[in-house]
Order: sequence, then structure tokens, then C-alpha cells
Amino acid sequence: MKKNTEAEFWSKVNKRGPVHPILGTECWVWLSLANYDGYGLFYMENKQVRAHRLSWFMAYGVWPTPCALHKCDNRLCIRPEHMFEGTRTANYQDREAKGRTAARESNGRFI
Repeated sequence: MKKNTEAEFWSKVNKRGPVHPILGTECWVWLSLANYDGYGLFYMENKQVRAHRLSWFMAYGVWPTPCALHKCDNRLCIRPEHMFEGTRTANYQDREAKGRTAARESNGRFI
């Protein structure tokens, strides 16, 4: 990854986000574009990538496969320590177990 791309990426992040009550650390909140589901977006080499996945890649040197799930349940959080790898099924089960269904939230924020 080019240094100017990485600098541009980090310029769009607030590392002083809300402290997660269980994790005890601050979310790193994406401040730029977000998709219809509330996940941060970044354009790199003419491709759109989800900001939290790119953060994982920069931290660990590999892309999360297949998914990077949020421990903090904050879709705009890109802090690698607030994520874990999991399957799409695990992501669905995590969402259901925490009551984060489409009827109860709007664009990643509880209503």
C-alpha cells in the first residue's frame, strides 16, 4: 500500500471515539463515506473497499476471510482489536443474538 494512500485513509479516522463498555477501549470511527448499510467506504486504486476490512489488512497483512465482524457492534469502527474473523453465517448469528435486525436499526444506528 502506498504511503500517501495510507495517510489519506488515516486522515478520515477519529481515534477518540466512544469507549466500548465491555472492551474498555475507544472505537476508531470512520468519518468519511459510508454505504447504505452504514459501513465506511474508502476508494483505493479505483476500487471501493470497506474501511474496516482495509484497517484489518493494514494491521495484520492479510484480508479478513471471509468477514471481519465487529465485537463493538459499531459499523463505522475500524479498530482492528474491535473485530474478529468469521463466516457470513457467524455474522448473521451474532446479529440475531444481539437483536440487531433491520426492524430495530436504521443505517447501523439503533432507533
